[in-house]
Amino acid sequence: DFRCPYYEAEAKTNYYNRLNLFLMCGSFFLIVAFVVSYSWPRIKDMPYAELQYRTKMSMMDIFIVVSICLEGFQYMSIGPRFDFYANEIAMIAYTLNLSQRGQESLLNGAIFWIMVDIILGLFAGFCIA
Repeated sequence: DFRCPYYEAEAKTNYYNRLNLFLMCGSFFLIVAFVVSYSWPRIKDMPYAELQYRTKMSMMDIFIVVSICLEGFQYMSIGPRFDFYANEIAMIAYTLNLSQRGQESLLNGAIFWIMVDIILGLFAGFCIA
């Protein structure tokens, strides 16, 4: 349920808008493919220095971390409203906590066991690594 303001009967696909979308995505793909094919031979042979010991984070490292976090928040802000994710967040919270209060509704469905399987798989992966 995306809470679309239009009725289901009014939903239509416009041929020209779809063609425009495909043309934009195709040209973006061609530009990226050209840039990668042009720069990859130069980048793959560049030497890099391996880290031998721990160092303090420089100001540039902090700037990069902050910019990545900012990009994540910008990406979240263009997505659906927060209440759209409320069920998924509640399901993850019920799966992770030890309380049985909210798990009764999840126990009947396979979603709970899928989430448990994902969490245990991630935990096992971190323990192995």
